[in-house]
Amino acid sequence: MAYADSNMIVDTLIADSCTIFTMSMGDTVLFGNSEDYRLWGVYAWFMPSQDIYTPQGTQTTYGAVFFGFDENDNEADGWPQGGMNDQGLCLDANGLSHYSLNIHLERDAPYAHYFAEILWECSTIDEVIDWYLTHRIGYEMNYQVHFADASGDALVVSAGLDDELAFTLIGTESCLVSTNINVADTSRDVYDCWRYSTTMSMLTAISSEDELTVEVCRDILNAVHQDGEYATKYSNVFDLVNCEIYLWYNRNFNQVAFMNLDNELAMVQPGAPDYYEAFGLFGANADEGNLRYRRIALPALFAPSAPLQLILVAAGVIILVVGTSVTVIVVKKRRV
Repeated sequence: MAYADSNMIVDTLIADSCTIFTMSMGDTVLFGNSEDYRLWGVYAWFMPSQDIYTPQGTQTTYGAVFFGFDENDNEADGWPQGGMNDQGLCLDANGLSHYSLNIHLERDAPYAHYFAEILWECSTIDEVIDWYLTHRIGYEMNYQVHFADASGDALVVSAGLDDELAFTLIGTESCLVSTNINVADTSRDVYDCWRYSTTMSMLTAISSEDELTVEVCRDILNAVHQDGEYATKYSNVFDLVNCEIYLWYNRNFNQVAFMNLDNELAMVQPGAPDYYEAFGLFGANADEGNLRYRRIALPALFAPSAPLQLILVAAGVIILVVGTSVTVIVVKKRRV
């Protein structure tokens, strides 16, 4: 959940939504997110590398996937809530109460929704910090943004005590967790968060790289999922080293959709299913022609007619079920 809109900033609702974590051990870096929000219409936007026009001029983007909501007749429609690029940098965000910020008019103006701009331009946590220090993002924040990269670095960007941006980096525990308490200023969010303590407890129980698996991350997301008005609409785990995506929809943790980002981006070609071109998508402008992307409704990935289903059966091993054939694949880690 990137943010709640301005007329929905209600502390009791914010306190009950969205859990994000990064865990890094050895060559394994996993990022988990529980997307708790009051909207439906969940979509993925796959956007390959392409030339776009930025406020600083034309540049070639990194390829990326974005997840969010659309077709809800709501101001959150069409805005990325989170995502990952083909360099293994990812982000998502937690909703918070309103915090004021010094506006810094001397800095560069970003896109209307800058999450996309960061994934198009940055590949590491250091580059993310540099991006924030050279761009202005407004006079307030009602969210914090959790980033991680393929090296295992992780970061939460939030409003600090001095009305400047605060950068909270991953600690010695090899994990970083954020929910709905400002990690840089816990004094202003005075409620306890059971999802934070549950996530930290389950992550710190992992004692070796062999124990850090997608299956364990799935169990954490299941343990912190939400019901009610801000129910969990989808959960995801990103394998940042291998640029792999694992998705669960509508609190059903018995069925997972698996995608390799490089493979999905290669499918974004004219004539392909769900292919689109748009001008000004995510607040950016195309320099030559429209922005190319593939838009997929997440429920379609879990329909009975979906061409591919994946069942995680053990650490490092998956079974792909395609029609009546079964293929067992041993997943090997790729060094950064």
